[in-house]
This record gives sequence, C-alpha cells and structure tokens, in this order.
Amino acid sequence: LLSFFLYFLFLVCYGLMDFLNWEFYYVPYKMMGAPVFWIVLFGVPGTALYIDFFIKYVRRELCPTLMDIATEADYFMNKELETASGLTANNNVTTKFMKF
Repeated sequence: LLSFFLYFLFLVCYGLMDFLNWEFYYVPYKMMGAPVFWIVLFGVPGTALYIDFFIKYVRRELCPTLMDIATEADYFMNKELETASGLTANNNVTTKFMKF
C-alpha cells in the first residue's frame, strides 16, 4: 500500500518538474487517464498474488507440514465441539483452558 502511494507521489512530483526532463512534463496525468494504466497497475500485482496463493495452496494440499496438519485438526476438533455442545468459538474447550 505504501509503495502505491509513493509511486503516485513520484508521478505527481516528477510530472510537474519540467526543468528536470521536459519530455516527461504532464505525461503522468495523460497516463492516468488511460484505462490500460489502471488495468496494468492492479492486474500485475493481482496476477502475482494469485499465482503465489495458488502455489501455497497446492503445496499445503500435497505436502503439508506438521503445523498445517495440527491447524486443520484443531479447526475440525473445535467445529465438532461447537456442533455437539452448542458452544461458540470464544467459549469452547480449547480456548477455555489455554489462556495466555
């Protein structure tokens, strides 16, 4: 989020400085008016995140670590306790005895 803000700040400041590079003067404002700019701005990071999440999902499903197995077992244990006893997630057996 900070990198997006700094990128826009750079575009605004550098686009107004005609004494540094007169060929780039007001280019960011025309660039931001094009739909392709916005598609690429959000599409590239979105695609990268989608690929990362997909790889993480496949790795977790095919080669789970002990932490992944324990997390899933805890989730299903709490889910069964909630349905069997009518307790909520804040009042179940695991959280009742394991207060830190």
